[in-house]
Amino acid sequence: MTAWVYTSINAKYLPKARMLARSLEQYNPSIKFAVVFSEPVGTPYGHDSGFDEVVYCEELPIQDFRAWAFQHDVVEFCTGVKGHMLVHLLAKKDCESVVYIDPDCVVLSSVDNILSEFQKSSILLTPHITQPQALDGNLAEELGSLRHGVFNFGFLGVKNDVEGNRFARWWSHRLEKYCYDDPSNGIFTDQRWGDLVPALFDRVAILKNPGYNVATWNILERKVSGSLSEGFTANSEPLVFYHFSGLDSGQQLNMLNKYAKDVRCLYDLRDWYIAECRRLEKSEDLANAWIYGLFANGQQIEKEHRLLYRQNQELRERFPDPFDCAEGTDTFYSWCRLQEIERTEALRHEELKHQKLIEVRELVQAREKLVEAEERFAEAKKAGDEWEARFGRSQNVANDLSSELDRIRQSKKWILLCHLATLKMRVTSLFPQKSIT
Repeated sequence: MTAWVYTSINAKYLPKARMLARSLEQYNPSIKFAVVFSEPVGTPYGHDSGFDEVVYCEELPIQDFRAWAFQHDVVEFCTGVKGHMLVHLLAKKDCESVVYIDPDCVVLSSVDNILSEFQKSSILLTPHITQPQALDGNLAEELGSLRHGVFNFGFLGVKNDVEGNRFARWWSHRLEKYCYDDPSNGIFTDQRWGDLVPALFDRVAILKNPGYNVATWNILERKVSGSLSEGFTANSEPLVFYHFSGLDSGQQLNMLNKYAKDVRCLYDLRDWYIAECRRLEKSEDLANAWIYGLFANGQQIEKEHRLLYRQNQELRERFPDPFDCAEGTDTFYSWCRLQEIERTEALRHEELKHQKLIEVRELVQAREKLVEAEERFAEAKKAGDEWEARFGRSQNVANDLSSELDRIRQSKKWILLCHLATLKMRVTSLFPQKSIT
């Protein structure tokens, strides 16, 4: 009977998958290693990569595959196929058990103790953390587990028995239908589904061995020591596999600096892992962008496109292949472009209306200021006339003010403003929801 380990990747993660395969073989040569490859059939992966089997995502029994693929970003996609791959491996006649390990992990010692757990269990899980955090401290990891799942599904073990297969069928269905990064709706890819596993299934083992699935989120509770030449331990237990989650984004290094800045061996391990992955990289690995992230014409698929298609059944029925961009046909791409044009025109129209409203408001306010100035002039002239009547003076001042008022009245701006004097009433009818002050 054979134990299988598998991982799920697209072409970008091929170097990491090769590294995982080699590290597994070094300490566990009898175990078979498989990859579910989220690229079109025929995409090269390197036949010397150390993979015993490669299954392309299109070969899995996913209903309406093209429509399904469009609804997922690369992380959701590579996670969403994990369940079907598990079912595929368990269907092998010689398969005794299957272990899933994320591609950004490295095996550092024998996994025999993990496999021995199948003597009494059918499903193996590893929690993100195994110790409560200080009540007066930072509860980030506990809160993170509440948001993203109690168990880290960078590891999963399933025995090829009745309960293991029952779980695999359930998990593959949930991931095909609901594997999204959507915490606000209670879903975080496969991990929030994992929270249900101990309640829904029997013979579930929660592995708390400090040497399993060591990562920055649990490094505070696991004292790692050792070296590449002598091996590593975590809380004096053999470090079986380390998880470099967040390596490419820089988050792994940030968390290492925050929680383990004095643990030199973890930096040595990280440097070695990066160098080995680069050594295993091939030029064709990154030659092309992820095909399921692009429309057929090469344009990037945005998150908005995926959500529109995912949330609208009419669109899914109308466009069974949303990647299609054939000229002269009704496609989801052309529909999106039309929506964008109409939205742009609507925004432009609203902007013009708003700008016109501002201009009218400014002209009306200017006219009101001129009217106010005229009233003040009239008051000044009246005062001057009264002064002249009493004292026979200020005639020159009054004449000057009168000339200035005549000049204002004959100006083009004054004439224009007079024509706009009635605009307040018209603007109110044109823009009944807006008031002009």
